[in-house]
Amino acid sequence: LGRPEVFAVMLAAFVQAVDRHGDLLRAAVASPGNDFRLGAMEAPPAIISTYLGEALTSFLDAYRKGEKAEYTPQKTVLETGCDSIDAFEIPAEDRNRTSPLPYTAGMRFEFRAVGSAQNVSLVNTVLATICAEAFKELADKMEGGSDAASVAREALNQHWRVIFNGNGYAAEWPAEAEQRGLFNIPSGVDATNMLGSDKNVALFEAMGVMSKEELLARRDTTLEHYAGLVEIEGKCMVDMAKRQIVPALVKA
Repeated sequence: LGRPEVFAVMLAAFVQAVDRHGDLLRAAVASPGNDFRLGAMEAPPAIISTYLGEALTSFLDAYRKGEKAEYTPQKTVLETGCDSIDAFEIPAEDRNRTSPLPYTAGMRFEFRAVGSAQNVSLVNTVLATICAEAFKELADKMEGGSDAASVAREALNQHWRVIFNGNGYAAEWPAEAEQRGLFNIPSGVDATNMLGSDKNVALFEAMGVMSKEELLARRDTTLEHYAGLVEIEGKCMVDMAKRQIVPALVKA
């Protein structure tokens, strides 16, 4: 993990970014097909949270409270059952397929909410921008005289609510997420419209990524694409009913 103090600061920045900009992360994965997928079929729900696992959560919880802590990724031995292949170690943490942003294998985050057919350019743009903002904010505080540990603890304490290690499919999770104040945007249209919010326009302009005009143009073209796909699917359904289902029923 390199320097533990740097690791904690990096994680604090990421947690802050996910909590503050869950609406943008949801907008980045908005599509008609993904709207049906999220919350089922081994896909995470539309509620944006991050799963850290027991070991990493315990480490950060102790760290944010000012206690001495050390993170050691848990491992287990996998027996292959094959004489020609020796047993080997694998991460022991649950991968939690019900989380949009789980920390897995003791070394990385996965953004699981992205649809399989989606272009990831906007996804990567959003991830890079929100993390850059968080890194800049923490760096500015440290350069202003605050020590790194205090800055990281402050960020973790302010944004701890976005960490959820439970079952994202649980019936009680939406109500709990609402109490926590997390972003839950089931509709891809509503999520896409968040691209034009004052908060997000200010973010992209401040980071020099997109102007207001560029961001609104992306929002509008995404909405047009969304509507076009739904129209195509709807017309296809009607055509199938007319050509195949209705004639079969008449014949029967």
